[in-house]
Amino acid sequence: MSGPPPRESFTVTAVLPTSADPRIATENFTADRVAAIVTVTGRLVGPLSRHPEEREVAILPGTLLTPIGAVTVEGLTNPVVLLAEPGHAPGLPPGRDELERVVHEQVTHALAGPPASVRSPGRFTPSSGTTAPPADDADVWRLKVFYSTPFGDTKDGRQKLFLLERDGVRYVPVFRSLDSMKAFYERMNRAAYMVLEGDLKTVMDTNRSIELMRSAGIVIDPFGEHPVEIPPTA
Repeated sequence: MSGPPPRESFTVTAVLPTSADPRIATENFTADRVAAIVTVTGRLVGPLSRHPEEREVAILPGTLLTPIGAVTVEGLTNPVVLLAEPGHAPGLPPGRDELERVVHEQVTHALAGPPASVRSPGRFTPSSGTTAPPADDADVWRLKVFYSTPFGDTKDGRQKLFLLERDGVRYVPVFRSLDSMKAFYERMNRAAYMVLEGDLKTVMDTNRSIELMRSAGIVIDPFGEHPVEIPPTA
């Protein structure tokens, strides 16, 4: 985190990339301060990333985060900022004392570890004084992408549903560029396919209009450096 810590609750206005590893999240503790986020709806996108070791977790647009305190950790100039999303989820610390203990333990362990390779400079820790471009939910849904029909043929003549699946949820792949789309379907052994262009809202509306696809989400550039997962409930 760069700059002063927030004093009031705020709503995330664009997809916020974070990491479950304090070293990666702070680029080896070079950031102004560490922020520990207790998230209920955050999505683990690390397994879809080009750098899964970054353990990326995407905080979705519309998420409300509230500052709930800070934890002092020896070796850090500033206390660790605690931010929490309202709600409950399995595996979260049951109370404030346990949360502080877990955060202190994880950050202390990371401080004692070796430096991490910074694969995506500035992704999790923007430089001080750098302002993120303003965005709201409408901006996110207007993002232009390339995509294709989910049903198609493989190069050996078999019919297949070209979706990705994780934790029982299916995702429609979409792409920021034609090159990334071509590389994906080449890797998936897909034969000729139709190239469609539209915004994310169009893709999601199309999903919801097809009975078989109503429970499908969207994943942007699934084999790219910074994939973004959008759940079907978004």
